[in-house]
Amino acid sequence: MNIAVVGAGYVGLSISVMLAQKYNVKLLDISSDKIQLINNKKSPIKDEYISKFLAEKNLLLKASTNVQEVLLDADIVFVATPTNYEPEKNYFNVDSVVSVIKEIIQYAPKAQIVVKSTLPVGFVDEYRQKLNINNLHFFS
Repeated sequence: MNIAVVGAGYVGLSISVMLAQKYNVKLLDISSDKIQLINNKKSPIKDEYISKFLAEKNLLLKASTNVQEVLLDADIVFVATPTNYEPEKNYFNVDSVVSVIKEIIQYAPKAQIVVKSTLPVGFVDEYRQKLNINNLHFFS
């Protein structure tokens, strides 16, 4: 199984490290600094277990900033990008999630898409309809 994870923040990096113990995982992020650290077995975030796993375990993990390289041939893609909540507007900014979903449709149309980002109620059903897809899921 080929797994892709988009977003190398705490959630995305945690998922990647956990799954890369048994599966091939490709991790995508826009920060080349984060990618370089991860590929050098160093954590870009302060977390004892992530740091230890990266340094000591033989993980099947490759990080990249190249969208096509990460998404091509993915069977499942976890989306863990920021969705900032704006309380004044009572609004979640889901632009990064929508952008990633569209890239997944382009490069890995058969992949199952699992969103781990915080989303407003009804997002998955709305975007399944808008994008005419049925492989979009939310996992809390």
